[in-house]
Amino acid sequence: YADVPDEGEGEYCVFQTFVVQVPRRDELMGYLKKNGVQALVHYPLPLHLQPAAKNLGYQENDFPVTMEMSKKIMSLPLYPELSEQQQDHVANLFKAFYK
Repeated sequence: YADVPDEGEGEYCVFQTFVVQVPRRDELMGYLKKNGVQALVHYPLPLHLQPAAKNLGYQENDFPVTMEMSKKIMSLPLYPELSEQQQDHVANLFKAFYK
């Protein structure tokens, strides 16, 4: 139900954020919130539509893959004190939501 980050050979991510791609993202975020888990969309507006890129003249449909992904990505809680029990709770919520 989710595409998760993957490390390739020789790559070692520090996972400042843990961004997943999921169908029905907004519904899932509401479900997680209702169950005590905060998930965020850190960059809801794709880069080519940001005010800082306005002078480049891009339109919304210039990058269809980017637009599609922007509807699916969300960041899950990630911090050093996150216990295995809390991680399991989030995983179990995913399983329950997508059943």
